[in-house]
Amino acid sequence: MKEKGINKSEIVALLQSGHEERIAEAVAMLRENGDSSFLPEVIFVLNDSKDPLTIRSILGLLADIKHTNAIPYIIDGIKHATNQEVQRSLVSICWENGMDFCPYISLFVDLVLQKDFIVAFEAFTVIENMEGIVDDKEKERLVTLIESQLPDATSEREGMLLDLIQIIPNIKPAESYESR
Repeated sequence: MKEKGINKSEIVALLQSGHEERIAEAVAMLRENGDSSFLPEVIFVLNDSKDPLTIRSILGLLADIKHTNAIPYIIDGIKHATNQEVQRSLVSICWENGMDFCPYISLFVDLVLQKDFIVAFEAFTVIENMEGIVDDKEKERLVTLIESQLPDATSEREGMLLDLIQIIPNIKPAESYESR
């Protein structure tokens, strides 16, 4: 997505049309000239669509975004996803597109702790691939939270939690970036 202005009302109308061909046209226009301000509408259509081609094209668009101002929209989409598959796909986009989701590490830990195994595994992968700034106190808080959940964890989730207890403390602290 390039950060250029386009006719917002035209794009929104195409996205809200309910016609897969028009939605595909909007996604193509956004890929060429869109900006992150369209993401709430795009994610709404993603949540609503049953068409595999529409879903695939929207997920492709979201995976290709490299603008950090898109991050809050993706996070909001994860928090408000109306079905598990959309949520899983949005979480996987977070590790696929390589942007810094460290400010949202607690959300991803919550997903590992609370969601089904597939979403939890995607959230685990996001955390495992984090290379940004996480405050040491936040890391300690999250490790303590994870440790408190171990006694009730299933065997498949227990392995992820034990790995996170090792991974989270090793995410680079803020001071390693400040000295650059």
